[in-house]
Amino acid sequence: MTTATAPPPRARRRFFVALTVSLAVSVAVAVLIPAWLVVKSALFGLRLAHLPRAPVPPDEEAEAFAAIPHLEKVVLHTSDGLSLQGWFAPGTRRAALAFVHGSGANRLMLLPDARALARHGYGFLVYDSRACGESEGELATWGDRERLDLRAAIDFLSARPDVDPARIGAAGFSVGASTVVLEAADDARLHAVVLYATSTSLEDEFKTNESRYGPLSWGPELFELRSQGVNVGAVRPIDVIGRIQPRPLLMIAGESDHHTPVAEMKTLFEAAAAPKDLWIVPRADHGGAFAAAPADYESRVTAFLESAFAGR
Repeated sequence: MTTATAPPPRARRRFFVALTVSLAVSVAVAVLIPAWLVVKSALFGLRLAHLPRAPVPPDEEAEAFAAIPHLEKVVLHTSDGLSLQGWFAPGTRRAALAFVHGSGANRLMLLPDARALARHGYGFLVYDSRACGESEGELATWGDRERLDLRAAIDFLSARPDVDPARIGAAGFSVGASTVVLEAADDARLHAVVLYATSTSLEDEFKTNESRYGPLSWGPELFELRSQGVNVGAVRPIDVIGRIQPRPLLMIAGESDHHTPVAEMKTLFEAAAAPKDLWIVPRADHGGAFAAAPADYESRVTAFLESAFAGR
């Protein structure tokens, strides 16, 4: 009969030391990695509230003024005291659209879209939203206070003698589209609305695009936006898009847009009220609808505006 022999004291000590070290490392990894991810995400959220500026390059400004007849520099004044830089070109129809760019961009972003409509006699206003381009402001609020920028743009167009107040519309892309929905829901001066790549809500947008580490990614980012003064809960186009009725609505989605998936656009479209239309552009990515199908874009949007402004 064989009797088991207990390990010597020194071996037992080595075992318990190794076990203690292993547990300590596991606890450190379990705590430090999530903490590092939270800090990293929070810093990214801080950056999203104070985006880097993208001024208009002088050569591109010169090119725009050489190519677009009667283009003029304008300054918009918001109700909360900011000055916004923009360009306005009158059309021949006494109808005009304000174009609202996406996050961190400037008035050049939607200038190709505006020029396509200008060829059909529509006037346009492109401008740098607050905290973007060359406009004043330090905080990007992702559609919340940017609605004051659009309101100032509508004020400007309404006061122009070459624009009929009953023939004013707005087009917005991404964050700019959220801005347009929020303002159009309460501002009856907008008689036609065009939306590109529009999220159902700001929170949904972050959960879709900042999801690598789940809530450890989007949670701290949204928390940091809130701490900087962004009213995240106010940016919910899905809650108010139905109030655009009876004014006509055109929504444009990119078939290959992974930032604002077609399914999300369809959900928002279902929440909207007629008259409404949804155009899904084949092979278009986020912001690529015009580039993917310029001729179709021009014909579809101008036909939409013809119908929207008919009789006005």
